[in-house]
Formats: sequence, C-alpha cells, structure tokens
Amino acid sequence: MKSTEDKKDFHDGLMDDEAQMEMRQLITEALLIGKGRKDNAEKEWDRFALKSGIRKQRFDMKYLLRIAACIAVLLISLAGMWLFQAQQDKKLVVYAAKAESDKIVITSGNTSIVVKKDSIEINQGNKPVEWQTITVPPTKDFHLHLPDGSKVWLNANAVMSYPTRFGNIREVKLEGEAYFDVVSDPSHPFVVTTGDIATRVVGTEFNVKYVKSDVPCITLVSGRVDINDLAGNKLAELYPNESAEVNSGVVSKQEVYVEDKICWREGIEMFENDTLEDILIRIGSWYNMSVVCHDIPELNCRYHFIYDRRSDVQDAVKMLSEISKLKINIEKNTIFVD
Repeated sequence: MKSTEDKKDFHDGLMDDEAQMEMRQLITEALLIGKGRKDNAEKEWDRFALKSGIRKQRFDMKYLLRIAACIAVLLISLAGMWLFQAQQDKKLVVYAAKAESDKIVITSGNTSIVVKKDSIEINQGNKPVEWQTITVPPTKDFHLHLPDGSKVWLNANAVMSYPTRFGNIREVKLEGEAYFDVVSDPSHPFVVTTGDIATRVVGTEFNVKYVKSDVPCITLVSGRVDINDLAGNKLAELYPNESAEVNSGVVSKQEVYVEDKICWREGIEMFENDTLEDILIRIGSWYNMSVVCHDIPELNCRYHFIYDRRSDVQDAVKMLSEISKLKINIEKNTIFVD
C-alpha cells in the first residue's frame, strides 16, 4: 500500500504531466488553427490524449482562440526577426582573388611562354609569319614594341594578338584597353580590330578600350583616325581630343580631356560616375584581393574616384571609405565592406 505522502507525490507528478500536456495541447491546436486546420485540431488532440491515457482538459473556445492568436503573433514576430537577421548576415563575394594572377603569357600555336619582364620588343625576322597572343593579368600592365617600331601599352586584363611580321596592312586584334603610339608609314596603314569595328591610322597616338560586355571606345591624342566596320566602310573620323563610342554601327563622339582617359599608363586609376561595386571589383582585381560585403543598396551608388594603383592598397581603401561613408577594412587578403 502506498502511503498518503506517496500518493500526494504521485498526484503532484501527474498534475505536472497534465499541465505539460495541456500546454502542448494549446500549442498543437494553435498551430493547427494557424494552418487552417481548426476542424482537425480537436481530433488530433483526442487521439493523442487517448493514446497517452491522460485526461483531456477542456477549454473555452474563445479563450483558446485568443491564446492561439497570441502564439501566432509571437511566431510571426520571431520569424520576421530571423529573416531580418539572415538578411543582415548575408554576405556577397563581390570579387574572388585568383590563384594565378601575376603571369604575363605569350601564346603562339600550342606553345606558351611566361614573360618575366615588364616590357618586350618583337624583332622582325625572316621566319614565316605567325600570330602571337599576349595576355596581361589583372594585377599588371605591360609595354610592347611591335615589329614596325610602334609602341603599345596594355592595361590590366588586356589580350592582344599580333603577327611576328607585318605585311601591307599592320593589323592587331585587341580585347581590353591599350594605348598605341604608331610609327608613321602611309603605305602600310595600321589597323586595330576590336569586336566589329576597325580603327585605321597612318601615324598617330590613341587609346582603345573594348570589353565584350560594353561598346568600343576610341580616344584620339594626336593625328587622325578613321573608324570603320569590318567590311571597310567608314563610320566616322576622329580628331585630337575627341572620344567616340560605337554601338551597333552608330558612332557617338564627344570632346574629352585626354589625360583622364590615358592616365592609367602612369598607374592612375580614375572612375567617372562608376558604381561602388565596379570600383571594388577593380581594386580587388588589381591587388588580387577578395572583396566581401553585405548585400547593401550602397553598392549601386555612383562615385567619382581616383587613386594611384602603384601605392599600397590601404591608401585606396582608406580614401574609398571616406567618400562612401562606409566601413571598409582589410583582413589578411580580403577587403570587407560593412
């Protein structure tokens, strides 16, 4: 026989169990009501209570609905807080550092060589003419002397193909940005092919910028150039201090301050109304540093910004942080934007 005290302990334990089950009942019914399953809530609880051998506690339905509404509001609030926190914690990799980022490569047929200098000179020989392609990494620029003595400065990420010996037409093919100082030779025009246009000159200095996702842009420093399509049809003439963009055969010209267009040769990186995201990508690629930030609307804000890429990355990051009013710092090999 159990003592009175033992029965009391057992009864108290049972009451505790019942209290817990009543709470579970509330939550179960509230959740089912919240999901539009009010009719099934009672049946679900009856089945569970019968299986557990515990007396079902009855509640006034209005009281129950009030409790359910409170729980639903609480759950919605918690879900909102979780989503807000998740959005705050969401990080974007704006730019990822490259494993191989500092090699200048010249390819000829199936042969590739790594150039360890910052400039080379192509000597015109008696060997059969073959085309070579030079690829400049995102962390460097490069200076090249062509077989006719013309000089080319290749910006970071530029790819240019050229023959080892020129014929009647001195032609090169460019993707990226380059500055040309062409030796005058009226009987052998110099042609730079970019996308679906050809910039034709005799002797002059000019800058060409062509990225596949954008339209070609030609800026003339001295002399004169003709802008043609690939069939040789003239689209426009360009004179000093003029810049032209060519979009689907339509040429848009404007007068420019050419030093702003060619200052990259001296290591000056200039941005004119560029988005913060574009600026961060260019800084990350030049210094080969990953750029990570929150998914923030400020990435689409546009800035006029200039920095010397020959200087330490800390200088560029400090200036960008000041003008953007954002916290930008460097940890190890990563630029973080908060």
